[in-house]
Amino acid sequence: MKSLFSKFMGNDLKTYIIKEVMVLFLVTIALIGSYDFYQNKRALTQFSHEYVDKYSEFLTSLIETRMKEPAEANELITLWLQKIRNVDEFRPDQIKYLKYIYKIFEGASTLNIALENGDMLHFHTPQEFDTLRNNPEKKLPFNVKYCIITIRNQDGKPYELLEYYNKNDRLVLSETVSKSSYDPRLRQWYIDAKSSKEVRTETSVSESIMTKEQVIKTASPLLDSNNNVWGVIATNLSLKALSQLLKDNVISPGSILFIVDNKQNIVASSNLELVSSVKELEETPLIVNQLKDNLYKKAHEIYKQDKEERFQFTTNGKTYIADFTRFKESFYDTFGKKWMFVSLVPFDEVFSVFLQSQQDSFGIYLFAFILVLLRIIILSRKLSEPIEELTEEANKIRDFQFEGDVKIDSKIKEVRTLTHTMQTMKVSLKSFTKYMPRRLVMRLLEKNQDIQLGGESKKLTIMFTDVAGFTTVSEGMTPQALMTHISDYFEQLTQIIIHQGGTIDKYIGDAIMAFWGAPDEDTLRSFHACRAALLCQHALETLNANWLRQSKPVLNTRMGIHCGEVVVGNMGSSERMNYTLIGDAVNLSSRLEGTNKFYGTKIIVSHAVYEEVKDDFLCRIMDIVAVKGKNKGIKIYELLGQRNAEAYLTPTQGQEDFVAAFDKAFEFYLKMNWEKALSSFEQLLGTLPSCNETLKSYIERCQLYLKTPPGDDWDGVYHLTSK
Repeated sequence: MKSLFSKFMGNDLKTYIIKEVMVLFLVTIALIGSYDFYQNKRALTQFSHEYVDKYSEFLTSLIETRMKEPAEANELITLWLQKIRNVDEFRPDQIKYLKYIYKIFEGASTLNIALENGDMLHFHTPQEFDTLRNNPEKKLPFNVKYCIITIRNQDGKPYELLEYYNKNDRLVLSETVSKSSYDPRLRQWYIDAKSSKEVRTETSVSESIMTKEQVIKTASPLLDSNNNVWGVIATNLSLKALSQLLKDNVISPGSILFIVDNKQNIVASSNLELVSSVKELEETPLIVNQLKDNLYKKAHEIYKQDKEERFQFTTNGKTYIADFTRFKESFYDTFGKKWMFVSLVPFDEVFSVFLQSQQDSFGIYLFAFILVLLRIIILSRKLSEPIEELTEEANKIRDFQFEGDVKIDSKIKEVRTLTHTMQTMKVSLKSFTKYMPRRLVMRLLEKNQDIQLGGESKKLTIMFTDVAGFTTVSEGMTPQALMTHISDYFEQLTQIIIHQGGTIDKYIGDAIMAFWGAPDEDTLRSFHACRAALLCQHALETLNANWLRQSKPVLNTRMGIHCGEVVVGNMGSSERMNYTLIGDAVNLSSRLEGTNKFYGTKIIVSHAVYEEVKDDFLCRIMDIVAVKGKNKGIKIYELLGQRNAEAYLTPTQGQEDFVAAFDKAFEFYLKMNWEKALSSFEQLLGTLPSCNETLKSYIERCQLYLKTPPGDDWDGVYHLTSK
């Protein structure tokens, strides 16, 4: 997880593009989302209040309609019925019409038509738990939808006929109660309607004797032409049915609706679980203090204090929208001015529309985020991958790895241009390193410095190589063949010198000038130079053998190695310069290479080099010479092999023995003991064929000095008269 985070927080181009664009996108989304959330919330809050208000208006109209239905039913029946003296005078078409009226007015839970003789026709809808009157243990059939009770007062002995009908108005069953104690003429609603001769609606709740429900009664007198009462129509509105109406029309699942009368009685509620007992509400209206919790009381207190009909309040950590709506003026004449419809709506439920909208918006934002992220990843890859490849190519160029071409496919013009430029630079630098030491170019690139004229004094090891008899070789070959031949030769030696840390200074005809210790420090400069010389001679053995098989001329090479102080740096002019060396040590190295031809050797090293490598290489003392142009003599050595190295470089035991014997002979020579020296050199003759030329030279000297001894001032220095 940490590595993934570190990678994401990295600064590579792909991550940078993704990170920066995603930050910009997220900030944009956050701003848009915040503004959208704020505006939507404000608009939806206003909408929520307006919605609750409109819904309350709708419900009050619905409630008013439902509560007026009994009076309207009474009015229709009153206009239609003619005077009758007993229930037997009801015609079948009148009964059918009464059934129709009862069924279409949902607000009328019971319908009573009572006559002056005590007879009554009663309609009501049985409850699911109702039983037969004559058999209370037996429930009514499930398909009974309504009941018609006929009370007839015959000769002062009233009885009841109960008929149960299904939804298709077909009689399911009937029963007769021989004795009835119910006399409608003694009911208050009958008495009030008869005495006032007006439609009377109770503004308080009472109990229906027939159905045992809490109801609001509406009674209308039936008058004859002489304005005498011959009966009363009474229609009941069940509070339970009114509560069911509220429950069926709640604004939201958690909404609570109330109908409160002018005495602050809760006559109906959409949530009966809020009252202390469902049965209690069915039996008598509840006052506010009988609620289980203080939800309505809390709202009512705020309403009384602020006189605001619509407001928000919070209780128990939940916010509600409260709406207190008075019924319309047309309602006042019947029920009074203080009846109210109260709705308490949980804000979050109305707000759920907004929350759902926000969730949908979040889903859209998330989907857009994923699409943008995928597109950004694809785009970043298209942008970064070619640049990463270019970066890799640049790193290769920095490390001087010039193999292969720069081939990067991209549709981006700038990337294609950069690819072409990179390829050009690669080819140019590759070519440039053929003219200047590779490590020098690398150092210039690392330091990011321009090339300046100048140098510094350093102790370096210098090597010169030269092909013996090259003039003769070149005369026997065409220029093109000679160029190819010498190029193969240079390639072999150059690779070895560079591999051993050497710097190629220049090619001079068939000669190579190389040095160790610059531009990079090399504390083993003489070691590397001597090893390079031995490796070059070994490689030439293989190369010459191949040339012999191809009938090509062999190239025998002589080498001279010296170590000393020189000035190294950029020599030349501001227009053209060369990284090279100047100093006496350079000239001496060149003279040592030429000295090989006088001794028949291949590699000669100076005493300065010998002192630095004598523990690792086998070197044979050759002479004390003063090269042409010098008076001071220096000891020179033949480099024969490297100890503890590859088998082809390791000196043989014969070479080790020869060097030890030669050293003793040379010691006799320096002490001017010519006879012992001569004897020693003659004994060594032929033991190591490659040294025969040197031995012959010393034999001749000893013979000469025996005949003509040098003076006492002889220092053993042999002065060379040619290069």
